[in-house]
Amino acid sequence: TTLEQNDITGLGELDGGTAPQPFACTQDGLEPEFTAIQTIQGSGKTSPFIDGYPYITNEEFFVKGVVSAVTTGLTKGFYLQALDDDNDPQTSDGLFVYTNQSSSELQPGDVVCVKGKVQEYYNLTQLKAENNDWVKQGETSAPDATEVVILPGDETFEDTLERYEGMLVKTTEALDMRVTRTFGYDYAARRNNMVLAQGRINMHPNQVNPAGSEEAKQQSAENAERRLFVESDAKAADGQIPYYPEFGRTDADQNGSTEDYIRIDDSVVGLEGVLSYSYNDYRLIVTNQLSAENFVHNDPRTDSVDMKEGDLRIATFNVLNYFNGEVDENGE
Repeated sequence: TTLEQNDITGLGELDGGTAPQPFACTQDGLEPEFTAIQTIQGSGKTSPFIDGYPYITNEEFFVKGVVSAVTTGLTKGFYLQALDDDNDPQTSDGLFVYTNQSSSELQPGDVVCVKGKVQEYYNLTQLKAENNDWVKQGETSAPDATEVVILPGDETFEDTLERYEGMLVKTTEALDMRVTRTFGYDYAARRNNMVLAQGRINMHPNQVNPAGSEEAKQQSAENAERRLFVESDAKAADGQIPYYPEFGRTDADQNGSTEDYIRIDDSVVGLEGVLSYSYNDYRLIVTNQLSAENFVHNDPRTDSVDMKEGDLRIATFNVLNYFNGEVDENGE
């Protein structure tokens, strides 16, 4: 019922109107035609249903799947896993459903029917369903996390991650995800998080290359392609890692150094989470808890500095990021 501004006639009364009916997952009284999650995701970087601006469909789609995770912080909604595998490694079996709600009664394992519009939200394929157009239809076993596998046809690691967008995944020893930045502040997302890189750590482009050189630019591009941010759904407080509660808690040998540490170049094995995309990077929202056993120390701490005796001189100078000249063809 639409009234004039400041007219509160009948406020709190049904007043002969029709009470809103809960979503029943029907179309003309019958079960709708469902669109497979893999069909919505497609085999490319964007959904085949999206063809440019405004990056959202006019048509609404019915989708059915099992909940793999519910997130109410970083991404507000839930993640659906396809009930049937299409056996196509190029299409993701998962899809994020955006609800814009900060709470939910859904749990992993709930079978859900949802209606919404397909949207590419800053390069994240999602189903936008803000009108409570979803309903739990049953329960099944919660999905197991899928191991991320690099295929020979993947030109970059970003191509690999695109194939798993929206899915519940996990890292393995073979995937070799290295800590390239320990838990700290991410200025893009304004959150505390950790950054992994596939196969090796991401060196600063100017570490071994002259600033502005083609080699430095190539290093920067490769860094971006190998990068994966590790997130918690809720914002993490300073000094706390929500998915690693034992971090920095023990010092069994009382030598002043914890055994539960994170070190640059550590491989993280058994990390599970749903794969999202925001702030121009793929982000794994962690769903399990880690312990020291999940970190493989490729460069373990030593009892002393491994250095031969000699005349060591250290000279530093703060150039304030200023470089007084262009790089020539010799990199000088």
